[in-house]
Amino acid sequence: MDLSTTYLGLNLPHPIMPGASPMVDHLDLVKRLEDVRDLLEAEARGDEVRVRFEQAVVMLHARQYEHAVTALHRVIELDPDLPEAHTHMGTLQMAQHFDFRGAEASFARALELSPGNATVLRGAGIMAFCVGRIEEAIELHRRAVERDPLSAATYHNLGFELHSENRFA
Repeated sequence: MDLSTTYLGLNLPHPIMPGASPMVDHLDLVKRLEDVRDLLEAEARGDEVRVRFEQAVVMLHARQYEHAVTALHRVIELDPDLPEAHTHMGTLQMAQHFDFRGAEASFARALELSPGNATVLRGAGIMAFCVGRIEEAIELHRRAVERDPLSAATYHNLGFELHSENRFA
């Protein structure tokens, strides 16, 4: 029986199904190739904001922080109203550069643009905790839990903050 298939122009000997294909180990690579294709299409359309934002995210995951900062600066220059860009910038400022004033400004702008965004609330909560504003951190993480009740990271952060204040009930 011939189980071959074509995917992204590649002739594969087996269908891509978890557990049934030797290609399973390469699904992440295939996904990255699809992402690159999407970025090239976005670039061809002139969507520089999306291209630069995606580059920043890729650089963050690759731990190429200076490249991520450069891409985020360009995104913010092109679209100063994109809350996700300010959130990522705040995270980099806080965690990599220990620039807490800059991070606070980035998170404040992200909260101004998208006060109900769970990712923004979570980042701002971490920032508040790092600078010792525990009650503010707890409030921000409680709001983030309301917006994204399936986020284990948010529950973890909230629990850690409550524990630090000896609030167990």
